[in-house]
Amino acid sequence: MLDRLRSLPPARLPVALDALQQRGLLPTLDAGPARRAGSAEDGRKEDPQDRLSVKQRTLHRILQDERQAAFYQCAQLWWVPEVDAGSLVGAWNAVAPGYESLRTDVDLGAAPAVLAAIEVVRPELLSVPAAERAADEGRAWVTAHSERALRTPLPRSARSVHATIFDVGRAGSWLLVHGRDLMLDQQGLQQVLGPALEDWLADRPAPVESVAPSDIARWQSAGLRDGLLALRIAARALRLADTPACPLPVRGDRSGRRVAVPMPIPIADVQQAAADAGVSIAAWSLAAWQRAIATWSGTDAFAIGCCSTLRLLPDLGASLGNLTNTVIIPPSNRRPAAESIRNVQRAFSTAISGIDEPFEAVLAGIPGPLSGARSGSRDRTVEDEMIGLRFTFTEDVDDHPLLQPRPVRSGYAKSVLSADVERREDRLVAFVDHRSTVSPVAADRLADLFGRSLAP
Repeated sequence: MLDRLRSLPPARLPVALDALQQRGLLPTLDAGPARRAGSAEDGRKEDPQDRLSVKQRTLHRILQDERQAAFYQCAQLWWVPEVDAGSLVGAWNAVAPGYESLRTDVDLGAAPAVLAAIEVVRPELLSVPAAERAADEGRAWVTAHSERALRTPLPRSARSVHATIFDVGRAGSWLLVHGRDLMLDQQGLQQVLGPALEDWLADRPAPVESVAPSDIARWQSAGLRDGLLALRIAARALRLADTPACPLPVRGDRSGRRVAVPMPIPIADVQQAAADAGVSIAAWSLAAWQRAIATWSGTDAFAIGCCSTLRLLPDLGASLGNLTNTVIIPPSNRRPAAESIRNVQRAFSTAISGIDEPFEAVLAGIPGPLSGARSGSRDRTVEDEMIGLRFTFTEDVDDHPLLQPRPVRSGYAKSVLSADVERREDRLVAFVDHRSTVSPVAADRLADLFGRSLAP
């Protein structure tokens, strides 16, 4: 499949990616053929590449340069306590067939009946040495093995997805799933595959990708602690029981408008304020966005969830793919600002390692019972246009053009509201993007609130 994609001319690549999307093979890519008019709005001739998102352009570049394939992998490592390796293999064999990305490479023209017959990736079973098991369930040994696997380039002839189960005896098992980001989806691994495995092991019905708003409310009410869903994350390991079962689509309307936050903020002032609070600049900025939406009346109709993504760079020995964890941050103006900042930092400190690396936080607004909606809407499935709020922080944006978020041009306006904070040398520059469903007056007020929240 990769060879065939590689041979496509750029003008046909969006169509091919859309075909994969429709078959569930590209859960996070949004590559419809009838995209934005590219650069027509500024008078230039449309370039097919303008119709691709940043991630898709990166994919296209990788397909043309195999040397970069080693840096574009997607992975998730789970620790499953008190579940032996045999039971985890059984759970994998039961759940994986329903997850299309875990199937081997297929031809772009394959019919659904053919897809159903394709062999699912079978996990490799490894036993953690007895001497290593005593130290934190063999975490160091498993992590080292996983990091080596992630740094090993996947040859073109190999399957796009690999699965490894590490046996730690009665203490439990580890599960590593990794592969090319073209096939895998970090958010899908965390929010679809993980909960499905957990439910199978607990003898519960497996969740489906189309969920009702009432399910979101149930997950939130069951998992909130001081406004955040507590996650235990270490060494890229997330306990399976902590994975929120909240699969949300990420496609939608791209119409919108960008509003600049009134004035740039000197980075020195923000650094000092963040240091006084014991948090990073990224966490400070996210907390400011949380405070802004908590006091902005326009979010009354939303139940708010948050998904953060750390986008790592090749020079870090990692990838341009995603390392994702999920927390729930409902807006609340009853919580003191300092406590709000600490809560946000607790949720993100491990993911961003205390450093202001580029990361993305998606706050998904779901109209439903938490907002007092009429009961008739409780059973509606979560549609693309229901995605509500997004926050992106990018460090040294000029140095990493592939990581530059461009909400309106690159698809981030698909959210109802999107905050974009960029560190540019000696200042922070912030923007608020909004869809056409939000009035310009209301969006301008939110941008003003955001600027005041950002300022120390």
